[in-house]
Amino acid sequence: MICSVDGTISLALVPHIYRQELYTDELKDSMFFDKKMALKDQPNVASVNFFVPKLSTYPYFENVQKFNVNLHDGDCAFIPAYFFYQMQNHNCLKLH
Repeated sequence: MICSVDGTISLALVPHIYRQELYTDELKDSMFFDKKMALKDQPNVASVNFFVPKLSTYPYFENVQKFNVNLHDGDCAFIPAYFFYQMQNHNCLKLH
């Protein structure tokens, strides 16, 4: 569950059935990949930026069903099991 206490959060959710279209296998050379862990136990991290995808680099992302949600002050969103998600914060810090 993700909640916005102050400001706005843009949330992008992608079901786990699109794992290949998110190019998760490309993480084998990244800092997120632990060679001691089995592939099925690796973190759910996508190579693609859900908000500004480079379709020339990740062309299969165009076929992904993505859900966009905007959370405002006091809003919460439940993230279903195994979903990939990314978020962007907007106006989350107020200075007085």
